[in-house]
Amino acid sequence: ITPDVTEYLYYNGFILHSAERYVHSTNSMLIDTGTYHTPVIDNAKRLNKPVASRGLGSGSDLCLTQDKVKVEFFEVSQDVIDIARNPNLLKSLSTCGESYDIYLGDARLGIKNKPNEYYGGIISTATSSSTVPFHLMTREAFSIYLSKLSPGGALVFLAPASYFDYSPLFAAYSHEFKMAVYELEMSFGGDYKYQYFLFLKPPESNEVLGENLDWSLLKPSKDEGVLWTDDYYNIWAVTK
Repeated sequence: ITPDVTEYLYYNGFILHSAERYVHSTNSMLIDTGTYHTPVIDNAKRLNKPVASRGLGSGSDLCLTQDKVKVEFFEVSQDVIDIARNPNLLKSLSTCGESYDIYLGDARLGIKNKPNEYYGGIISTATSSSTVPFHLMTREAFSIYLSKLSPGGALVFLAPASYFDYSPLFAAYSHEFKMAVYELEMSFGGDYKYQYFLFLKPPESNEVLGENLDWSLLKPSKDEGVLWTDDYYNIWAVTK
């Protein structure tokens, strides 16, 4: 980008696993505090609770914590872990502190093993590709995540939206779990879109919504026919 700033991108096929910017003169990362991650992590700091990050990428969530709370990364690929840990390839883990753990394996199973109300925030980017890992998005899965979330905590979930609209599903989850759920859609050029869904566990803090993010509160839906379970999901119900 400049002689002093290098951008590192990690692609696997057409899937972007991570993007980070490293400043050579200060041995530091350029941090984008305007992302949806930031208010969730800041809220976890206020609660003094660790953060779960599903999908390691470069480990950039560690930089947002400023070493104030622990980040627990869950990653299914050993290759992704090896690349993130190699300072010649990516910089976040080697630059932004030591308050983190990395767990190799399925995020749902890993989070299930944690104590109840353990996390102040849960961030999911494990669904950022065009392929949907359905087992991470069922009613039973969210029941696990929310049970591990501290009162006042927040869970943000990223889903590909170029061909899908998950709003009916998450509106049903809002009713199912009696919890406020917000939705935000962003476009990254052309028709490549994402939806973000934010769960706020009572007592809610509106600070988690951030100052520059245009969240919309979903109206809870009683339509149980759109709910996904471990036994059944209807992809056509969320297809555009």
